[in-house]
Amino acid sequence: MLPRVREMGPRRFVGLVLKRYDWNLPLTQARSNDTAMDALVEEIMQRQGPVIVMPAWEDEPRVNAHIMDLHAYLLARAEGVQRPGRPLP
Repeated sequence: MLPRVREMGPRRFVGLVLKRYDWNLPLTQARSNDTAMDALVEEIMQRQGPVIVMPAWEDEPRVNAHIMDLHAYLLARAEGVQRPGRPLP
């Protein structure tokens, strides 16, 4: 997975995450409407979009990373800047 994250940009990463999972987003039609999906991806990249919580972790407030934070972590891992495990504060 890490080599693929390194090759894709943040916009593609966000788009893939949104299309891959049913997040019950307010813009549910975004999955079929490219213009709406592009607008949603842009909102999320600017950290202005809706809060998206992973369903398995929705009751765990410590696991509430923004999609862009997840991309940054995975990209750092892919580039060898971040070692496996919890990032240092």
